[in-house]
Formats: sequence, C-alpha cells, structure tokens
Amino acid sequence: MAQNLNRRFRDKIPAALPELPGAMAYRDMRESAVAIVQAMAFLIAADKIEAHDLAPESAPFTSFFA
Repeated sequence: MAQNLNRRFRDKIPAALPELPGAMAYRDMRESAVAIVQAMAFLIAADKIEAHDLAPESAPFTSFFA
C-alpha cells in the first residue's frame, strides 16, 4: 500500500499546514496545492466558527492568511 501511495505522489508538489493535521495536498503546480490547503483551512475554520469553538488552536489561521 505504501508503495502505491509513493508512486501516486512521486511527481507532485506537496503543500501542508502543520497546525492542521490532515490539511495536505499534492498537485502538479505549487499554486494549486497551496490553494487546496487554504480552502481546507477555511472550511475547518468555518466549521469551528459555526460550532462556536473558540479554542486557541484556531489562532494560527490568522497568521497563515495574513
């Protein structure tokens, strides 16, 4: 299974947001990978706001998108 994953992402560019486990994307172009990770972060932030979760771990979002 790990070898199949490695082949799948071999020629892709990774983007990740370490503050959000699982917010990671692999794409052919850096801009695409970053855009997907940003969209994931916005969705996670929106879910937290909707759930009224004002936990301190949401603070990294402000520095990431500033």
